[in-house]
Amino acid sequence: MSQPTGVELRADDLDWSLGSGTPLTGAAQDLLLVAYGRKLPPGHLHGKARDRYVAA
Repeated sequence: MSQPTGVELRADDLDWSLGSGTPLTGAAQDLLLVAYGRKLPPGHLHGKARDRYVAA
């Protein structure tokens, strides 16, 4: 698992977070995919850093 740099992953469906920095929120399952380097379709993540993790 590769923790995103400068981003705090915060689940909005359960009590879980990882890292520190700019908050990135979404469902825990989506954030776990981000932590493993996957990009997601638009609309799954919320926060200023979301564009870094959205598939084109």
